Amino acid sequence: MKISNNKLELITQSFEGNGTFNTLMTSKDLAVRLSFQLAKLAKELSSLFEVYFAEKNKLIKKYADKDKDGNPIEEKGQYKITDKKFMEEFQILLKQESNLNIEKVIVYPNELPAGLLSPNELLQFEDMLEFKEMTNDG
Repeated sequence: MKISNNKLELITQSFEGNGTFNTLMTSKDLAVRLSFQLAKLAKELSSLFEVYFAEKNKLIKKYADKDKDGNPIEEKGQYKITDKKFMEEFQILLKQESNLNIEKVIVYPNELPAGLLSPNELLQFEDMLEFKEMTNDG
């Protein structure tokens, strides 16, 4: 399964605090099969997060406006970057894709506790989750 850095950037918050993926991973009511599959997905994604954010930080350090000591300037929790080359290179970084060494996680409706997540929250992971109805033979 392929995932772009743009998608990684978008789902980052879902892995923190009350984020969607974190809510799933910390639920004690998930089916064991689904919990295991999500844990494997989280492991794969976390290694990609590391690489992506290391590269993003290199760009920030390279292009951020610097103070008199050569340190990047922060304003309201954001780095101040006026060099237009940053956005050009950042867009290239966002378009890069990586292969996840895992198949889409199959989710059966009965494995998700009712009301745990809204359909909109689950849409964040439409590229990584596949919803299937249970069959008599499965």
